[in-house]
Amino acid sequence: MARATPRDRDRSITRTRAAMALIGVVAGLSVWFLFDRLPELLDNPRLTLLLTAAVAGGFGVTLALAGPARPARAALAALILAVPGALLLSWAALRYDTVEAALRSGHLLAAFTGYLFIATPFASACLEAPRLWRNYAALFDAAWTILMRYAAGWLFVAIFWGVALLSDAVLGLVGITVIADLIEVDWAVAALSGLVLGLALAVIYELREYLSPHLLLRLLRLLSPIVLAVMVVFLAAAALRGVSGLLGDLSVAGTLLAMSLAAIALVSVAIDCDNGRAVHGRAMRLVVEALAVLLPLLVAVAIWALWQRVAQYGWTPDRLVAALSAAVIMAYAILYAVAVLRRHHWMDRVRRANVAMALVVAGLCVLWLTPLLNAERIATASQVSRFADGRAPLDDLALWEMAHRWGRPGDAGLERLAQMQDHPEHGALLTRIADARRARTQQGYARLAGDGGDIAAALAAAVPLRPEDQVLPQGAFAGLAPFYQRQALEACRRTLGDSRPGCVLVMARFNSHLDLPQGVMLLRAGEARIIAHAVELRAGRLRRTGGLRDVTTGLSASLTTEAIARALDGDFRVRPAGLNMIELGGKGLVPEN
Repeated sequence: MARATPRDRDRSITRTRAAMALIGVVAGLSVWFLFDRLPELLDNPRLTLLLTAAVAGGFGVTLALAGPARPARAALAALILAVPGALLLSWAALRYDTVEAALRSGHLLAAFTGYLFIATPFASACLEAPRLWRNYAALFDAAWTILMRYAAGWLFVAIFWGVALLSDAVLGLVGITVIADLIEVDWAVAALSGLVLGLALAVIYELREYLSPHLLLRLLRLLSPIVLAVMVVFLAAAALRGVSGLLGDLSVAGTLLAMSLAAIALVSVAIDCDNGRAVHGRAMRLVVEALAVLLPLLVAVAIWALWQRVAQYGWTPDRLVAALSAAVIMAYAILYAVAVLRRHHWMDRVRRANVAMALVVAGLCVLWLTPLLNAERIATASQVSRFADGRAPLDDLALWEMAHRWGRPGDAGLERLAQMQDHPEHGALLTRIADARRARTQQGYARLAGDGGDIAAALAAAVPLRPEDQVLPQGAFAGLAPFYQRQALEACRRTLGDSRPGCVLVMARFNSHLDLPQGVMLLRAGEARIIAHAVELRAGRLRRTGGLRDVTTGLSASLTTEAIARALDGDFRVRPAGLNMIELGGKGLVPEN
């Protein structure tokens, strides 16, 4: 075979650049047409969704695959991935009366995107050689290369438009508006953006030896000791204080799961695609091994916190997403820990686990778009059954979400609830259902249902005020958002060891320049965890203005139930610290606002 000459290579580069630029232009124009023109021409939102998902997903995958693969082969592979995904997304959207409501849910689009994101590296490896579709080195390089190419490509698009806007400003000084006129044409902007992106992706692939993911991977490895230190400190503190103070808060579970994902990513980065490129230093290997071994403990705490929330309020689509994510992350964690504890060739076992789990996650994304994992139906069944058997009071039912967020299963659930004529709260339930359907927002539903007033009145009776001679106007607690009202009422019901309520409102003037009554509200959120809110009384209504900050550390205040007990006993004082601060248990606290 004749050796390629420099002229041949130049021609090949030119052809590739032209092909990628053309794909980018067509992609940009297609996306513009689908979003800007097709809805006007086609009065069928569901068909519009199908076409938009197939075309947008197809071009996204094509641009990711083209370069390493010929454009025609990349387009065929993209078609094979995007069309079934678009069909599944359109099928899942039938759970809702409108396409807009389906997309507003968020999780359906996330599942579609996740499926394409995970499947694309497998397609890239398969295009290189069919036998490589499970080859970890090929998959690892493909995934990171695609990520780097897209990141650099979109960065270049942003730079291009930045230069275009700057050029327009310069030309505008002499009365030339050609660039401004061009920017006002939507299809031209879309076509130019696609052209620049396609061209950038082609050039980035040509320079793959210089712009590779290896630098980024090496930098990410430096984060491993930091993440390990945070995990060790958290687990040690949780062991000493007990984890019950963390329970019942979905944000706690989300934070821990996010940290677990970061640890999983860092372990994968550390082992790289093979042993030759993996970490070799003994200290770093020990750090990575410790990350893998501690992962199950961190995920277990997250699952416990999540389950407490589910046990208290039942399933919702968001909690189902969190639970499924937690199950997947725990599977990763167990596989990593077992691989490390078995010692010999543990990195190879982790790589095999990564391939298997990637296929599992892609499969779950597909199942999420089928009736087998209908989150809205599962959540609705949970809410209805909990109310029917008395586990959930009327105030805890997600009626507004069922009416406006959970599509047709939610509507069917409301009908089942309305038919519970033997239930002692049937009359009140019918009123609440009518209010939920009529209200456009959750806050509006709370006002229509009277929850805000009822809870505000309950809070006025339940929340102790300090100093004891303080008096609030009637309905003051109605100024708090419904979420904070419910949070405060739940805290008051979590009594201290001496049977006093787990809440207190301390009125204190922190900002002498603000001519409004101010205070801090301490709420018991668990066995030992405290939530602190800074509030002010404006027009007879309490408004949350932020959290509390420790003046010593500058960080958000970390308090225990002892702080509530001290405040109830009057064991605090207000003294100046720039702003006036409240001193509780030796800590100086000021509002974060």
